Amino acid sequence: MGRITKSVGGVLIDSGSITATSKLDEVPEQNWYNLMCQREMFVKARLPQDCRCLIQFVEDAERMYAPLGFKDADDFIARGLKLVPEEIRIAVDWLKINKPKDAVAYEWVLGKHGGVRKKGEQGVNHTLVRGSTNRAYLAARLKRDFPEIAKRFAAGEFRSVRAAAIAAGLIAEPTPFEQIEKPLQKFGPQLSPDELQRLRTTIDELTITLASRAT
Repeated sequence: MGRITKSVGGVLIDSGSITATSKLDEVPEQNWYNLMCQREMFVKARLPQDCRCLIQFVEDAERMYAPLGFKDADDFIARGLKLVPEEIRIAVDWLKINKPKDAVAYEWVLGKHGGVRKKGEQGVNHTLVRGSTNRAYLAARLKRDFPEIAKRFAAGEFRSVRAAAIAAGLIAEPTPFEQIEKPLQKFGPQLSPDELQRLRTTIDELTITLASRAT
């Protein structure tokens, strides 16, 4: 496992064993490889049940990668910790925003298995997952990946965070059909026979208009 030893006045001081959660500032640089190995084993064994450590691991990666010979922090995450950088950073965004006090499973944060709760259990907001259009998620992604657009949003240039996300290409602007599809699915069963006939007539007229434009 290795030990944390520091030289104070020429005397080596043993500060205990190196563990995955040891603070980087308390581990001498010559022991960082050992720390990385401890963290690699830790994420294999513990990450599925509790991924809160990722904030510390990703922040430390920014300092550890160069001394350990990696190209950048993502390279360190991928080859040193054997994790997927893109997924890890999305999970870290979620953790920073939601600040869970209890253990939270990694795949649950990414939304791979939903978030099954017991009846009546509220828990933290688990809507911030990959592919989500949750406002907090979009704001975090803009701040991290599109700082210029984030500044423009903060200055009031966009009417909503969703509009800013569309400008950044994070989400696609809905097509005209997509804008009417869900309302039709929701309210269609409530239409009277006369209203359904009016809807058919409107669609028929629109079809004729579009056909005439095409010729």
